Amino acid sequence: MTTGQPSPFDHRMAVFDSDDGFVAAALPFLGEALGASGEPPPVAIAAPRNLDLLRDALGPGAKDVTCIPHTDWYTGSAANAVAQAAAYLNAHAGPGGRIHLVMEPVWTGRAGRSARETTEWIRYEALANLLFAPLATTALCAYDTRTA
Repeated sequence: MTTGQPSPFDHRMAVFDSDDGFVAAALPFLGEALGASGEPPPVAIAAPRNLDLLRDALGPGAKDVTCIPHTDWYTGSAANAVAQAAAYLNAHAGPGGRIHLVMEPVWTGRAGRSARETTEWIRYEALANLLFAPLATTALCAYDTRTA
């Protein structure tokens, strides 16, 4: 039996149903990243309100986390977002190559998304393990059950 090399992409999931739940999921993950030697600053991609919650919880450490509103990250089509994400990850990986991201999807339960668009974004999430397999990235995808 032959086994392949493990993927450098580490894809995790968190489900939350409150502001405190989001912080409880994201904070230890960001702490793991902040404590990692040779890594670039971790990235938090989330709703503006959740970014504010993280900044408050991190206190002075917030300056060491790159915060991006999720509507700025998930732009255009899912295919376009894949290309944008790959470009960002390749440009910002640290010397060891690894980067940590908290990613709150913007497509679920959002007004203005057609059923077809939502399906496209769900497929994007399902394919992320294949699409980002060559990239040394640790991603925590955080799903808010209040918008699903």
